[in-house]
Amino acid sequence: MIFLLENMAFFFLPAGASLITCFALLEGKLTAILAVSLISTFVILAVTGLTVELVQKFFRKKPVKIASHIENIGNKGNNNESGRNTKNVHARENRREEVI
Repeated sequence: MIFLLENMAFFFLPAGASLITCFALLEGKLTAILAVSLISTFVILAVTGLTVELVQKFFRKKPVKIASHIENIGNKGNNNESGRNTKNVHARENRREEVI
């Protein structure tokens, strides 16, 4: 990977040389090429951002709802240890995040 990054300019030389030889064909179309390049860049950025948000939303867990539900179950029979189950759930989640 580092080899490719260090020698990136070398890999673009053939494409650059081809553009120079075909400059007569591209001469009047500079604005169209720039417009297409800018529009496609923004479309790629938007699609990538939306895809990342969708994947994050799909894999996101809801620990608050689970913890409050467990706390409510634990507090029904015993008022002296309020919140103990919630602390246990958060401790388990923190250990799970460290493993990932």
